[in-house]
Amino acid sequence: METEVEMGNVQLKKEKDKQQFLSWANLLLSSLIPLMIGVFTIAVTIQQQQISDRQRQQDQNQADDLQKENVFTGYIDDISKLILNTSQLSNTEQSLLYIRTKTLTALRKLGVPRKTHLILFLYESKLIYNNQSSATQRLVDLSGADLTNLLFDVDSSTTLRYNFSHLYLPNVNLINATFIDCELTHSNFDGSIMNNANFIHTDLRHTTFKKSILHKAKFQSKTILGSVDFTGALLVHADFKDSVVESVNFTNANLDKASLTINQLEPSRTEYHHRFDQAIFPNGTFGPVKEKNLVQNSGAEENCPVTNISSPNINMWTIHTGVLLTASYNNSSDHHINNFGRCYFLAFETARVYQQINVGNYSLLIDQEKAQYNLSAYLGCVKHDGQMHGTVWIDFVTNEELFTGNRDFGLLATKGMRYNTILGIIPYKTRRIEVNIEYTNFVDNEKVKLCIFDNIQLSIKKIP
Repeated sequence: METEVEMGNVQLKKEKDKQQFLSWANLLLSSLIPLMIGVFTIAVTIQQQQISDRQRQQDQNQADDLQKENVFTGYIDDISKLILNTSQLSNTEQSLLYIRTKTLTALRKLGVPRKTHLILFLYESKLIYNNQSSATQRLVDLSGADLTNLLFDVDSSTTLRYNFSHLYLPNVNLINATFIDCELTHSNFDGSIMNNANFIHTDLRHTTFKKSILHKAKFQSKTILGSVDFTGALLVHADFKDSVVESVNFTNANLDKASLTINQLEPSRTEYHHRFDQAIFPNGTFGPVKEKNLVQNSGAEENCPVTNISSPNINMWTIHTGVLLTASYNNSSDHHINNFGRCYFLAFETARVYQQINVGNYSLLIDQEKAQYNLSAYLGCVKHDGQMHGTVWIDFVTNEELFTGNRDFGLLATKGMRYNTILGIIPYKTRRIEVNIEYTNFVDNEKVKLCIFDNIQLSIKKIP
């Protein structure tokens, strides 16, 4: 009996558990239905939102493209009319300024494809075609133009190359620009920023990149670099390995870590040799430093008078105050002994003249504080009693027309003629050196007082 009762209890418990399970199952199912409906609703809403966003983005892109097309066509129409009827503006200078303003404004609003077509339009209109044989040609100045990512690629439907010979694009932004199968001979990119630029199978013969920034630029697929001028260019990490490099001017160029083969650095044929004056080689060392006299008309030979004393118009020197004359030696043996030529500078009264010398081609040396100047002159005074003195001295000037404050008072003329010299370090960021000849007479009387200056020399060399 007890066994039957226990079995009945077990059966009842199973039935009860089954009922509870079914109840929970029904409850769960009843909950899942609205949940599934909610999930479905959310999914549909998200999908509709995505479709709406895509449509809105597509509409926005179309509107942006239409706006860019309107800017482009409006620009082309405006400039074309101006070219056809230049009488709309009073003179060529005003016309070019107008075109520059319109061009820079349009470029800021256009994408890469239309920028490329705009440059093509200007080139074909001869506005950025540098015809070096024309003395009257006027070009549009696009300095500061944003041509980032500009792409010139040959039309895939033809085998013709883009012919951009004599292209004129100095001082523009050409970062990441690409030129494929282009003829860019005799072109001008001076002062442009061209980091990561790519030149692929492009002819660059006789093109100039003076003071351009070309970090990590690549010259690939047999790009021709013949008689190219990289004077003052920054070419750190530039890649030349797959290019033809012949007779290139690398004066004052920074080639640190650039990729150049030994054969490219030292061509076997003499006529293909390069210039590396004051340049930094790929291994970080400096090239040869050209030590020469940088002062022009340093001994008054260009104004050497037929008679004893000439007028005060002295070639290459600028008058600051007073009058400085040129005179010829009376005794021919004097100048032959000193090898200073036939003439000299002569001062009777307070005077100062100066000559500004561009030392930009030594900027890499200067900015590493490895440039030493040597200032020398043959000078002296007939009478020296403390009431007069003659000096040859120099000032250092930056690109911003600022004097560095590191004036060297240089060479002092004493009684009797002497050859004097002084050495010093050129201050950081110096780009011009001003050489001065100065004579001061503190007392005006009838006594003969004069100073003579000759063979004024300024040279630069690398500090060992």
